[in-house]
Parts: sequence; structure tokens; C-alpha cells
Amino acid sequence: MQFPAPKVFKRGVVRERERLWFVDNMKAMLCLVVVAYHTGLMYTSLDKIWPVQAPINAAVLGSFFLIAGYFTFSSYQRKGTAEYCKKRLIRLGLPSLAWYILLLVKTGEGSVMIMWFTSLLLVLDLAYALWRKIGPEKTIPKSKGRPNNADIWAIIILAGTVTALVRMHYHLGEWFSLKRFILVETAHAPQFLAFFLFGLWAGRNNWMQKFSFRDSMQWLTMGMLGIVICGVYYILLRNGAGGWFSSGGLNRANVPFSLLSVFVSMAIPLGLIGLFRKWSTHKQSIWRPIAKNMYGIYFVHLVIVLKAYKVFSQTPLPPVLQYFAALIVSLVISWAISEFILCRIPWVKTIFQTYNTDNAPSPSQRIQGKLQTEN
Repeated sequence: MQFPAPKVFKRGVVRERERLWFVDNMKAMLCLVVVAYHTGLMYTSLDKIWPVQAPINAAVLGSFFLIAGYFTFSSYQRKGTAEYCKKRLIRLGLPSLAWYILLLVKTGEGSVMIMWFTSLLLVLDLAYALWRKIGPEKTIPKSKGRPNNADIWAIIILAGTVTALVRMHYHLGEWFSLKRFILVETAHAPQFLAFFLFGLWAGRNNWMQKFSFRDSMQWLTMGMLGIVICGVYYILLRNGAGGWFSSGGLNRANVPFSLLSVFVSMAIPLGLIGLFRKWSTHKQSIWRPIAKNMYGIYFVHLVIVLKAYKVFSQTPLPPVLQYFAALIVSLVISWAISEFILCRIPWVKTIFQTYNTDNAPSPSQRIQGKLQTEN
């Protein structure tokens, strides 16, 4: 079986796949979680909360890698190799480079810092394009029906086993760095790669539209149970107990935590896909302001969070109220910068705006576009 030839669309022609608004809304929610997480790091230490933090953090990031992989196949098919690589270099590479130059000027040492996700995703996207260009002409198998839960369990077990092997040598919190432009937490690297590849497979088969709500709720329930188990362990760890899980090393406790971490980080995204597909399928939703600006928010939020923490940490408010005040202010200011600055400058807008809400095609334009593609 061979890959179908990339179909490059003329400008203005509607694409084959209708936009999945529930995915945009899901990413908007995850973006809020990222901002809340980074704000919370200002008020706590990872030394004690890692049993809960690690799987939740991996679930959020795993969701982004899965979603990114899901749309990679169709994006490449529409654009072809050259256009696909050009677009990814602009959208992912330029913001990463901007952070690198900013820190190089400010501190004397460049780093992509918060943009490590986009720089790593750029590597994966370019590697996929290279494989499609020069690799064997065999495609990911296209199956019928909904996702096979047995396949998902196999991916969890395989990724969990590889993760346990990697964590024998690289504990949580240890990062691989290539000139500080490519950064990845080594202990989570197998999970991220597995989720990206699973996303490729799922996208090739349009699985998000076929995945049953009942199955997604089962996965979400099991994922939440996994988080509860991690929370119980966190409480026991604070009370002096320990030994069930390990952040890495040559010990038996490394294996169960690696498997549980991968399981939670896969189960939560599968559950969220079902929830958002059922309850948040429309463009006009409460998530729209964030969904439109989530990339811009992600790009600027860390600077705003640090400034907000500096301001509120000097107030007499209790730490909990400081946290929520810093979180709300950080979200509002980050959104405002994205909405009124980044998404208003023409060439910058093409990078940071998730979708264009001003020039959406009318029904007649959609029909005309489909006729053009058929001819």
C-alpha cells in the first residue's frame, strides 16, 4: 500500500476535512491548565509533589503531542513537503528562536525556555516530512470503525516499559539539551514520542470522530482513578511512608510508577476527547476567546506569570489568594497581548492566531470550494 499523493490546495479553496472545533476548545482548556500550572510552580516545590505532578503534567503535554500528531498527516497531504516544512519552520521555529534570542540578549545564554515544546514538535514534524519524502512508500494502516482499546493498551504497556528503562538512567527533572535550542525532559521523551506516533495513526483513520463516548468515559474514569492513587501516595509520602513509586533509578518502584504515569497521561486525553466532542463541538463556545489566542497566550504567559508573582508575593494576602490573583491577572494580560498586539500585526498574526474568525467562508463558498477540488 502506498501513500496517497499530497494534494496541494489552491489558496481560498476549502480543505477536505472540516475543522474540529471541539479540538480547539479542548486545547484552549489545556492552555489554561498550563498557565495555572506554571503559576502554581511559583508557590510550591516539585520535590514533594512529583507523584501527582508528573502524571498530570505528562497528561497535559501528552494531549498536545497526540493532537499535533493527529493533524500532521492531513496537513502534509494538503501542502506537500516544501510548503509543509516552510509553514512549520515559520509557525514553530520563529517563536522558539525569538525566545532564544531574547534570553541570549538578557542573560548572555540563549535558550528556548518555555518554547521547548514547539522546538521539539518542529523536530518531529520535520522528521515526519523527511520520512514521507525519502522513506518507504508504506502508509500507516487505515482501519475501519472506532479505535481498538487493545491497541491503546499495547501502546501504554510498550511506552511504559520503555519509559521505565529510560528512567533507570535519567530521573524525572533531568533534561536533554542540544545547544539549548532542543530541550526535552528525558524521562518523559518515550511518552511524548509514543503519543505523537499514536496521533499520526489516529489521524490517518479519523479516529476522533469514531471514538465512542462510552469508551472515552471509561478511559477518563480510569485516568482519574490513577490520579487518585498518585494523590494517596503523595499523602503517605508526606507522612513518612514511601517506596511504592520512584522518580527513576535501578529499583523496582520505578516500573509501577512509569507504567501508571504513562497510563494516566494516555487515559486523560482519551477521556477529554469524548467530553469535548459531545459537549463543546461549536465554534461559538465559551472557549472561543482562548482558542483563538492560545498560541499567543502560551508564547507570552511565563513572563507575565513571573511579573504577577513578584507583585502579589509582596502583598499581605494568603498564598492561596496570591496564587489565584496572579493566575487571573496573568491570563487576562496574556490574552490581551495576544488579542490586541500579536494577532493585529499582519505577519505576526499568521503565526499566532489559531484560526481566522473574520474571513470564514460562507455556505455557498464552501460548496464552490468543494466543486473546485473535485474538478
